[in-house]
Amino acid sequence: MRVRFGEMIREGPEKQPVVGSVCCDRSGFVRWIMKAEWVDGFEIRVTAEKGETVISANREGMLSLAKQLRMLADRVPGDHIHYDENNSLEEGSAVMIIERI
Repeated sequence: MRVRFGEMIREGPEKQPVVGSVCCDRSGFVRWIMKAEWVDGFEIRVTAEKGETVISANREGMLSLAKQLRMLADRVPGDHIHYDENNSLEEGSAVMIIERI
């Protein structure tokens, strides 16, 4: 397992879903590790163009995000989760960070 941009990612030849997200505060101090729950077959794509951000997902992707948002909602302000194409988003996706305020 390696750590990259605040996520724990499985090593392997193919894209693997995040198995956990390291959540840091603004100073970089690790506050908690969330076990990410993914519904089999999830697909999530994020685009950001001309001031608009679009999150597109199939049913499994939306259910997966809903589970993770629910967990993040119970955390403290400043806790956040990083998503990118190397762990959970489709190739070509923009990086997405969701933060609890």
